[in-house]
Amino acid sequence: MLEEFVRIAQSLDSAAIYLFLFVIAYLENVIPPIPGDLPVAFVGSLLATSDLSFFGCVFSASTGSALGFFTMYGVGRFIGERLYDEGDGAIRRRWVRLTKKVFPPEQFAVVSEQFSRYGYWLIVANRFLTGSRAVISIVAGMSRLNVVAAHACAFASAVLWNVLLVYGGYLLGTNWKKLGDYISAYGGALTVVVLVVFALLVWRAIRKRRQPSNM
Repeated sequence: MLEEFVRIAQSLDSAAIYLFLFVIAYLENVIPPIPGDLPVAFVGSLLATSDLSFFGCVFSASTGSALGFFTMYGVGRFIGERLYDEGDGAIRRRWVRLTKKVFPPEQFAVVSEQFSRYGYWLIVANRFLTGSRAVISIVAGMSRLNVVAAHACAFASAVLWNVLLVYGGYLLGTNWKKLGDYISAYGGALTVVVLVVFALLVWRAIRKRRQPSNM
């Protein structure tokens, strides 16, 4: 799939490449299997031999990424508002009962509470985490984080990440694919660390709630 995206980008003029960056960054957020980082790095490798601008590449990719975050945030908000709403249908009621058994409302409340405390920092780190970007945006919506603040953090994260991708592609030139090795190694490790720390915070909060209060 990556080779196909690269082939498409090579056939485009500058204006179309900016649109390509916007679309690929958006789709990478809403359809995670789509590779979004390396196509951006590839476009960065074209800066020295084309009339593309560094600012234009970063802005196009970052805007698409932020809009993708907004889309998944909306999905999460929709799910959160209806997660425990049994409604009228029998199938819906069975599904909600199963959800309550697997993920009790009190645990959801703890996750939302912790995400409200640390979620904005997670969103800032969002673009540097591999394999969890869509999850973070959905949980942000489910936790009803402030829309303006959450998306300002998402855009800032996208800008920082795309600056690194575009500049990295520019520096590496024809070796731009090497960025994939760095992303896999460091992004994967950072993702594990961040998610484990957050899981420990949630676990500690749940455990604290279960402890009887001292009279």
